[in-house]
Amino acid sequence: MARQAHFAIRAEADADVLCKLLNLFALQGWLPVEVHAVQAGEWLQVDLRIAGMPEQRGEVMAERMRSLVSVATVELAFSGC
Repeated sequence: MARQAHFAIRAEADADVLCKLLNLFALQGWLPVEVHAVQAGEWLQVDLRIAGMPEQRGEVMAERMRSLVSVATVELAFSGC
């Protein structure tokens, strides 16, 4: 199993927030292996898994997401070999 980066994001439930988050990865050529989003009231919980992403790149991507105004929190974890 390839090493995976798991991003757990809590953001305001704006119509464009999911597109903005995915665009950050697309611009860098990363295709998520899994995307899951659930709206709970005014919030959107988004879970993204990216295979093969190095830790340093994952940290950079997490910081970019945190810089978005509508993003409240970003947690990053790595799993696999």
